[in-house]
Amino acid sequence: MARRPAHVADRREQILEAALKVFAAKGFRGATNKEIAREAGITPGLIYWYFASKEDLYFAILENRVAPETFPIPVEHLKAFPPEQVLPMLAHFGLSRLDNQDSMNLLKIFVAEAAYSEKIRAMANKTFNRLLDTLSSYLASQMDQGRLRRDDPVLCAQTFLAGLVASIMRRQFLGDPQMLAYTKDQIVDTVVGIFLRGMQPDRS
Repeated sequence: MARRPAHVADRREQILEAALKVFAAKGFRGATNKEIAREAGITPGLIYWYFASKEDLYFAILENRVAPETFPIPVEHLKAFPPEQVLPMLAHFGLSRLDNQDSMNLLKIFVAEAAYSEKIRAMANKTFNRLLDTLSSYLASQMDQGRLRRDDPVLCAQTFLAGLVASIMRRQFLGDPQMLAYTKDQIVDTVVGIFLRGMQPDRS
């Protein structure tokens, strides 16, 4: 009997949830498919029907929970709107994906394993470059329209993201009480505000 699509999606999500818990508790190398299967309430062999390997399962969690393929609104649609509207939206979206303990647990594993796995390093570059491409494409369009001063859009995108990432690292990796005292709105308003003041177009 063929598996129903809804059943397949539910089972896949069940495995992802279980793997997230086990990876967070044991790390990537310490986790086993047997433990993940036990957490999910299934047989270990069923995992391989959905994921070719433990590494593929980990990558699926990263893609599903941390680094989606695209921003919910296509960048081409965003280009018509000014940075004062779009950048806070992008910043809030990024914080919603990363400023939580599940994402930090995954990223800690990611950092630890990157030293040993070329595949993980390649995925890191692919994921970050995808994000940079989206943001730099938008910034370039705003420079072309005269809403931002002319500069290297990739370096500008990198600078914008650095402010958000540093805040997330201090909040989630280090548990810094000072950073935890700030709301996400305060962080976004400050990062966006500093960036936009530095990128004001030359009106002379």
